[in-house]
Amino acid sequence: MSNSINTFNAIKNIYISYNNQTIKREREIKRRRKLTYFNGNGQKKWEIQNPLIIEDVNISSSLARFRRKSISAAEKKRDLTPIRILGLSFIFPVNKFDSVNCISSYLEEEAAVALVREAYKGIQLPKVSGLAVLYCKQLIDEEDIQPSFAATSDLDDAVVELAKSFFTGSAIANDRSEASFTMKFLWPVLQMMLLDGADEDTVFSVFDVAEEGRSCKPDFQLGLKNRKREVYFFFVEVKRPDKQSKYQEEDDFVKLLKQLKTSLDRQLLLGMKNPISFGLLCEGFHCSLYRMSLKAEGIYMPVMIKRFSLVSNSSELMNTPLIVEAIGAVKNEFASFKAKYQERTKEEVEKISNLMKPSFVTKFKK
Repeated sequence: MSNSINTFNAIKNIYISYNNQTIKREREIKRRRKLTYFNGNGQKKWEIQNPLIIEDVNISSSLARFRRKSISAAEKKRDLTPIRILGLSFIFPVNKFDSVNCISSYLEEEAAVALVREAYKGIQLPKVSGLAVLYCKQLIDEEDIQPSFAATSDLDDAVVELAKSFFTGSAIANDRSEASFTMKFLWPVLQMMLLDGADEDTVFSVFDVAEEGRSCKPDFQLGLKNRKREVYFFFVEVKRPDKQSKYQEEDDFVKLLKQLKTSLDRQLLLGMKNPISFGLLCEGFHCSLYRMSLKAEGIYMPVMIKRFSLVSNSSELMNTPLIVEAIGAVKNEFASFKAKYQERTKEEVEKISNLMKPSFVTKFKK
């Protein structure tokens, strides 16, 4: 009972912190160039046929009310927070660790608490063993002695191999280069856990910052390839330390979650049941992993399921288990994603394509 009360209070605190966090965020959004929010093929009207009801609360109605306020603010040429920009495209992020990046801050308390509690229900992440965690600590404490540890699972093995590579790595990344930062601190993780030994139908892309049209593409994306068709499932956006994106049309948070939505729509159009996509936002060394699903008609819900920090030096090897658990979750769901692709049907397209909603595009005013 006490655990339930603690959970309720934690969720409630997200709602209460609205006055201290969200209003401040809205005031801080000032740009040198004005933005227009209704570009592209989005739609303002939202006719709800099958509302999402959670704990006797009409969540769809609450979200629609929030969205109408955001549309009104945009029409009055006010600057919008990232959460409001995403809401225009039917994306409603949930983050119980950060009220600023959570839709609950904008909802009535009853709806906010019910929504956050439902969003995290049933989400389970893989866990490394305590011995793997201890191994990382021993590497830090005993620099001159290589500790002995026989891994008994793929996750533990990944912890050992990554910790060793972080411990022995000596190259210094150029903080002024986003690409070199990614290659030094993130690429070893992606390569070892997602690409090494991957099936032939696995496809990935890495985009260079100077590439034409780069602004609308992620830094990394992973998916499957079947004949000439590529379907992407996991996306990564990286900002090097102390680098801000305040003069982009859409910041990396908005950009990443819109990519996740595009992936879900792609899966729906292919007839894949229960579409899922993942996104990793790296703001310097601090990372947030999002898992997006379609909760109901027009409710694209990315949930922040794991926070961790990259290993910047050998004294931070204790971060390795958290990194492995996060990317391990992506790896597990990627296998399920491939199975769903093989099981897709044309009949399913007719059933679920009506759940989709279009997106607006944010652009600088000319």
